[in-house]
Amino acid sequence: HRESVSARFGLAISLVGLPDKDYKAVLEALQPLAERSDFPDRPLALYYLGAAHRGLAEQGFTQAEGKPPEEAKRLRAAAADRMEQAARSFAMAAGALAARLKALPAGADPTVDNEWLTQAQADHRDMLLRTGKFKEAADAAAAFLANPSMAKSRNRDLAMYQQGYTAFALGDNLAAGRALSQLAPFQQEFGGHARYLLGRSHHMAGE
Repeated sequence: HRESVSARFGLAISLVGLPDKDYKAVLEALQPLAERSDFPDRPLALYYLGAAHRGLAEQGFTQAEGKPPEEAKRLRAAAADRMEQAARSFAMAAGALAARLKALPAGADPTVDNEWLTQAQADHRDMLLRTGKFKEAADAAAAFLANPSMAKSRNRDLAMYQQGYTAFALGDNLAAGRALSQLAPFQQEFGGHARYLLGRSHHMAGE
């Protein structure tokens, strides 16, 4: 049916909204859509594909806890691979959203696509951090913060935190402190960790 593609996307979004997440079913619904260049909502399909891979990765790491060493190792390796796949999907979603924004006709409102773009970029940076790709995450955060159009984005503080986090991980305590101190009074969801990293940056610098 000509509406089958839209129905499949609706199914995926509905599954994402359920209290008990069946991420494998989400992947099954989204994978064909993510491969279709003619699907109008392909950028969002790619984004939710990344979210499903991330969800499966988190489940895998949780399942590894308390398991025998060999089984735990296998589960963690599979979860790490899911994280890599999530990073790729979020990056593809960001690229597709950026392309869609460029193609908007004159006078069209870019607000919704801009919000989706900044969210996809934020989640991509998070996956880079969680897979230990600190240099790539640092470059991505710096590019976001250097973009004047992102000055009022709701994800700006998150990008600043990610920049400080990557600087700390790379051993640049001065840069970490400079970024993280801008998040005071640390009321964000990640504020506690940002404050901790700021303290560690001062500690490592002998202050």
